[in-house]
Amino acid sequence: MEKIKNEDWSLTLFTSGTTGKPKSVTHKISSFLRSVKTGKKFENNIWGLCYHPTHIAGINVFFQAFFNLNQIVFLFDLPKEGIKKQITEAHITHLSATPSFYRQLLPSSEVFGTVMYVTSGGERYDEKLTDELKRYL
Repeated sequence: MEKIKNEDWSLTLFTSGTTGKPKSVTHKISSFLRSVKTGKKFENNIWGLCYHPTHIAGINVFFQAFFNLNQIVFLFDLPKEGIKKQITEAHITHLSATPSFYRQLLPSSEVFGTVMYVTSGGERYDEKLTDELKRYL
């Protein structure tokens, strides 16, 4: 990872276009890798990829998993029952998603006991959602 961080590579992505025509934005690879944590304690993580894989958050999850040689389970755009099935069957330990994604899963008749770590971004997040998630994770 250090070798890649020191390279002058960049990645061009397009904005969502919600406020007009999508625009290209170029990011240094080093800016994505800044938040990647590696080490023995991360080696058994199984990531649920809840963001589109070509969006910034999806790329962040990809790099976190890639540099720890973690399994990635694609959850983006699956129906609610498919997501729940994958979380359970793949023993997903880590989720990073929008609050809307988490709200889509709740309420649930299942408890997802393998999920140890949850992050969220992209939208407003409230304490009520935190309380709901604690009941199922």
